[in-house]
Amino acid sequence: DLFAGSGILGLEAYSRGAKKVIYVEKNPNAVSLLKENLAQFDIDYELIVSDAILALDRFENITFDLIFIDPPYASKLIESSLAKIKSNNLLNPDGIIVVEHNPKYNTTEIALNLGYEVLREKKYGDTAITILSN
Repeated sequence: DLFAGSGILGLEAYSRGAKKVIYVEKNPNAVSLLKENLAQFDIDYELIVSDAILALDRFENITFDLIFIDPPYASKLIESSLAKIKSNNLLNPDGIIVVEHNPKYNTTEIALNLGYEVLREKKYGDTAITILSN
């Protein structure tokens, strides 16, 4: 769960069968909230307090079934995140990436240019969700 914020996406994944959730967040306020939220549940997790792009280099010989990317909307971190995930081979062959973003940001074009397959894109008002695979 990159840019984990409150941790709700990772908690939902765990409730649906994820064996472990790795949270990456660098904002001190968000980290405090995330720790409070995680203390309420008995789950297997790891919290990495770091810049998300730098944290992606820590996962040598690890691949993921599901990766959430939900960066601040005003940032350009989606392309950097997707590029690093691809170059480090972090997504399992059958895995998916769920990107939450501003609908004005062309995640589909970026993903296609990086070699991802776009499985679905849905817009909900000021939010868009794009689901990708290798």
